[in-house]
Amino acid sequence: MRSFKAFVIAAVAAPLLGGLGAPVAHAQAPPKEPSPFRLYIGAFFPTNSDTKERVGSTQFSWGASYDLPSKKPGPGTAAIFFDGMWANGDTYNGTIYTNREITFHYLGIGPEYRFYPGSSKDQMMVEPDKSRFYLGGGAGIYFLSARITDHTGYYVSDIDNEVRFGGKVFLGFDIGKSFLIEGDYTWPGITEAQGWNARFGFRF
Repeated sequence: MRSFKAFVIAAVAAPLLGGLGAPVAHAQAPPKEPSPFRLYIGAFFPTNSDTKERVGSTQFSWGASYDLPSKKPGPGTAAIFFDGMWANGDTYNGTIYTNREITFHYLGIGPEYRFYPGSSKDQMMVEPDKSRFYLGGGAGIYFLSARITDHTGYYVSDIDNEVRFGGKVFLGFDIGKSFLIEGDYTWPGITEAQGWNARFGFRF
């Protein structure tokens, strides 16, 4: 009889204890980190009139970034960015070369910071899939190159090769967990190469 009573008590208590334990186990689960990698593709719009005349008003641009780990909760995220632009220009006729093209590009590398108004780091970790508006800026080293090529893309001569300090300011919107849109104004160290970027991105 005693063993039967013990069996009944155990059978009734087990579901109750299991129900009480489930929320505790769930509460102890570590929060999700937002996706740290970002890839961007889009268009670059130079603002310098001479540059627009030489390479056109719209060119291809790309970018990538990696969010740095942070132990302190906060409303923003520090990251390392890589930004690039590639432009193929119109026909170039100089004193030495004629009927050639200008190829111009830059690559920027440096730190950046994204600030999410109205959001804390805890909220971003608990709800990584939530869409959010952000703004920020970055600064770093820009490698710039302008060269003359023939119509097949074959290298002919360098116009300019420089390494400059520059920066950018940007506005963006994270769309769910995996996508984003972003616009920025980049000044890569020289006036001739400054302009706007409008890009679509992926987070993973």
